[in-house]
Amino acid sequence: MGYFQTFFDLRKFVSNCYIKQKQIAKNYNMKLLNHFLNQNKTIRKGLNHK
Repeated sequence: MGYFQTFFDLRKFVSNCYIKQKQIAKNYNMKLLNHFLNQNKTIRKGLNHK
């Protein structure tokens, strides 16, 4: 009985870690995307000023 409990706890722990990793990756991607978009805005501003 204890073995199964441990197994399920471990599985829950692993799935929690996986979800956290996905969230971190999503946040990181959003940061990169925002950075890229901001760079584009700056470039466009520079072109428009000329």
